[in-house]
Amino acid sequence: MKRNIQLWTDGGAAPNPGPGSSSYIIILDGQKYTNVQYGGPVVTNNQMELKAVIYGLKHLLVLEEDNYEKLEVTVYCDSAYVVNGAIHPNRLIKWAQNGYRKTDGSPLANKELWESLFNILMNKKLVVKFEKVKAHSGIPLNEECDSMATLETILCRPN
Repeated sequence: MKRNIQLWTDGGAAPNPGPGSSSYIIILDGQKYTNVQYGGPVVTNNQMELKAVIYGLKHLLVLEEDNYEKLEVTVYCDSAYVVNGAIHPNRLIKWAQNGYRKTDGSPLANKELWESLFNILMNKKLVVKFEKVKAHSGIPLNEECDSMATLETILCRPN
């Protein structure tokens, strides 16, 4: 029987760049797993969005370490930056082959994070599909992720 595995993610910084956090929710076999992590005092929205996906996929792999079946996961993300980069496997492969440089030879922003995401997506246990969702549009799990990340940033913000 096919499992419906969902990963909802969000991240942000306020201001951008500034203090920020990332959060995710995993829905797995009717169970809900949540996590939020403070990213630091000077981070960007894009960094936090990428980290949310990376941390969520890593957590899923830990939860399922004793399961030897492929995991078909849908990642729901409101970041066009992440979704547009991740849904094109050829782009990720080309970036990896070019040392995470753009076609003009300049370094790719957030190289280490894209490299980490690429390595996770190459895990043969995972089959990942990305779905772009509209931010702040009343989608309950997206709103929950946003609230978790926003609250974490407020609580951890340096005075």
